[in-house]
Amino acid sequence: PSATPTVTRPPSYVPSSAPSATPTVPRPSYRPTTERTFEPTSEPTSGPTAEPTTETDAPSSVPTGAPTSWTPAPFAAPPDDDEIRRRRLTHDELSASFGLRVG
Repeated sequence: PSATPTVTRPPSYVPSSAPSATPTVPRPSYRPTTERTFEPTSEPTSGPTAEPTTETDAPSSVPTGAPTSWTPAPFAAPPDDDEIRRRRLTHDELSASFGLRVG
């Protein structure tokens, strides 16, 4: 005869209070305010003045300080065949680089 095992269920969660229609934390209002929220730290500054500007020696159509031609940076020459052969790993070195036992 097979006995049916009794299953004990964990206690169900019982909320400590009933849900309320109004939130417990007031929601912030993102409407802009018209009142001053800070005190200015300095006196208001005056607007821009119409001071005469001085002309420079260089005409405005030619940029100053920029080179007129661009040269690429030097780079290493490609390896020749002997260099490729010297850099090539042997079968044992390649196997060992993957953590395989060689020997």
